[in-house]
Amino acid sequence: MESGTRGVPGEVTEFLAENSAISENRAKCFLATAICSSTFERHALCGCHTTVTLKIETIPGEDRTTIKLIGRIRAEHLPELRGQIAESGASIVLDLGEVTLVDADVVRFLSACESEGIQLQHCSAYLREWIVRERESAIKG
Repeated sequence: MESGTRGVPGEVTEFLAENSAISENRAKCFLATAICSSTFERHALCGCHTTVTLKIETIPGEDRTTIKLIGRIRAEHLPELRGQIAESGASIVLDLGEVTLVDADVVRFLSACESEGIQLQHCSAYLREWIVRERESAIKG
């Protein structure tokens, strides 16, 4: 999706991933409206335009499917992500290399995915530590 593209906040836009090694890769983008502060400088820079919060690319392979997540993942994105995982079937890898921000629900979801045999690839140190802490707190009850 080009930077000048506008959409409806909350709308899911599906398109072919243009910069991918495999042209058949599907990608979904979740749009959200940028929040502007009341200060003049911030408002002037912001312009209240639409930005992409999460992009999901599904990359089919011979023996596994890689689901690449790019951007911010929030709890509201989990139903779509669950659907992508269900559609992918067999062996699944979640590539988290370009994830910038997650919330607690997403961390619990990723922990459950890993427990079910889904591989978390390129998981950042802060996210890995958070997943470990969530598991420990679940065990302690």
